[in-house]
Amino acid sequence: MAHELVVDASNSSANLRDLIADSFLPLVFHDTGSQFRMSVRVATVGGLRMAEVDTTAIRVDRDRSLASRADSDCYKILFQIAGQSRVTQRNATSIVNPGEWVIYDATQPYMIESTNASRFVAALTPPRSGTMWRWFVERAGVQVRRTVGNAQLALQSIHYLMDGQVPNDPESLFGFEQSTLMLLDSVIRREASDSLTGTDARSAALRMNAEIYLSHHYSDPDLSPDKLASALNVSRRTLYSALAASERTPQSLIQEYRLQASRRALEDPADTNRTLLELAIACGFSDITHFGRAFKARFGCSPGVYRDTYRSASSE
Repeated sequence: MAHELVVDASNSSANLRDLIADSFLPLVFHDTGSQFRMSVRVATVGGLRMAEVDTTAIRVDRDRSLASRADSDCYKILFQIAGQSRVTQRNATSIVNPGEWVIYDATQPYMIESTNASRFVAALTPPRSGTMWRWFVERAGVQVRRTVGNAQLALQSIHYLMDGQVPNDPESLFGFEQSTLMLLDSVIRREASDSLTGTDARSAALRMNAEIYLSHHYSDPDLSPDKLASALNVSRRTLYSALAASERTPQSLIQEYRLQASRRALEDPADTNRTLLELAIACGFSDITHFGRAFKARFGCSPGVYRDTYRSASSE
């Protein structure tokens, strides 16, 4: 089930980067000096990827180029077990001590600096409830919380898997994935609910309803901020104010849903024979030139190059 990677100064940083990228998440490693040593146990069950790390002092970056290629709504939870880690994202920094956890957005750049003799468990997960997780991460930043209750149960569940105590059969693995994700989801929902009161709660509920609506209607070429506000039974001003808390505008949120849908379509083998224009129209874009410019600004390359690169990587 889980397999172990042990790297030290005899391994090049490129080898370390490739090993971690293949088994967990593409990252950039720094400060791997002559005394460097890292032991990593990794496992993947369904959409849940996990890593248990023992390491000497190290700095790890997920830079903008790597983050931009990540799946939509992909979050990483770090449970500190020994030592100390400093997590920085969006100009916010937190110190994570043993018995604490922190969550951050794997689709955005971040940096982790761990002290000598650090040990932690990281879980990379597509959330069961994307809008709730997104609100919580955007609002809470990299705030540290205690590993208690369902957070402790989720960590124990991951330890059981890593130690080979989960039977290696489809039914058991499915049960492990679902129960662990359910525990993590309950933790995020509880934390999000506790942090939202009064006006904040109303704005958060409106953002949730906006994203639920967009998930079903992003392909409508006539969808506009006014039409979105009307569908939600609020004024244009109220909608703008609610989204401002997450540094979004209605138009930017509409475009993000369309761009993420187009990225998935470019990766989908079932859409191989569809032209870029057909894909753009199916995702709500009415102008192929605008689609190309917006896609390149978001993902760093044109839709055609993205499709060709993804095909090449998938065929290797």
